[in-house]
Amino acid sequence: MASFQQNKKNKLWSVRFRILQNGVVIQKRLSGFKTKKEANEEHIKFLASYVPSSFKISEKSDFVFSNILKNYFIIDARSTKPSTHKDKKSIFNLYILPYFQNKLINNLDKKQFNEWQTTLWSYKKYDKLSKQEKYLSHTYLSKIKKVFNHFLNWVEEVYSIPNQLRMVRTPKNTEAKKEMLIWELNEFNLFIENVDDVLWRTFFMFQFYNGSRLGETLALSEGDYTGSSIVINKSLTKKTLNGEKYQITATKNYKNRENPLLDVLNKQLQDYLRWKKDNNLSAKFLFGGTTPLSPTTIRRSFDYYLSITNSKLDNKLIRIRIHDLRHSFVSLLANKGISTKIIADLVGDTEETVIKTYKHLYKNDKKEAISRINLAI
Repeated sequence: MASFQQNKKNKLWSVRFRILQNGVVIQKRLSGFKTKKEANEEHIKFLASYVPSSFKISEKSDFVFSNILKNYFIIDARSTKPSTHKDKKSIFNLYILPYFQNKLINNLDKKQFNEWQTTLWSYKKYDKLSKQEKYLSHTYLSKIKKVFNHFLNWVEEVYSIPNQLRMVRTPKNTEAKKEMLIWELNEFNLFIENVDDVLWRTFFMFQFYNGSRLGETLALSEGDYTGSSIVINKSLTKKTLNGEKYQITATKNYKNRENPLLDVLNKQLQDYLRWKKDNNLSAKFLFGGTTPLSPTTIRRSFDYYLSITNSKLDNKLIRIRIHDLRHSFVSLLANKGISTKIIADLVGDTEETVIKTYKHLYKNDKKEAISRINLAI
């Protein structure tokens, strides 16, 4: 755990944390940073490249892929979020280690990485929905390769063993691009009219009218509500390393924000909090009590109320994911002419990510710009 401190005289930030050196845990200090963010970035950068003396290669057996990977995971566990670390370990165990674990990492060449990639791209996995085997999506295959590349770049930096995977070209994506699924405001209104439970009504409205990630919503406590805004500075994950039911972590990209609430959501939230108080429910979690809501329960409740809604409609609402309510919120903002910078601030993303993810919402910007100039000339 790192601790940050600002010097009262020069206003510069420092960060203290513990490292393993020669088998002994010692305290390390980095200082001279203008902001706390800079201090944290340097802290993460240091951990990503730091190699304890016990990691130094002295025997031929130390070059075995699986041995080097253990060293990498020691560093990665301290420099990334638990959920990210667990995902990486799962990817290595399923798709990388079976091919490389007993090989000498300093003997790996471009040919072997090409063979691995060919095997990976031909891999099929059983799909429960279609009840048949399917190839992994190009997006997921690219993620696997990205995780592998990150490890090999670390190996190159620490052990001076060149990353040959970098030379292997990724196969072209031939999959048809999936259309982003969203609900328009009128569609959400049709749905929410049929949600009669105060907890679920408030929860689904919060996701649609605030656009936070599910983990961010589940991590909220009543203390994060100010009366007119919501403070989002943490996230909850079920992907834990030590068997806990859940863990509270930093937000994605470590972006914290305070969002003003729409009037319709604020009124609903106040009604909900009165209901919680009347029923003596704990304030530890805003949505829940002493424990957070379960993602599985959320999905079941969402599907239940969607089925009730569709039973009353001729034109059925499409089935979307809980995360698609976030996309729907962004679409609502974009259609009202809100700038990408403001949208990014509201949903905790960078402006570049918003433009990349929701570029279909802005595809007519050039035409609109030319039209406005035509009118002005």
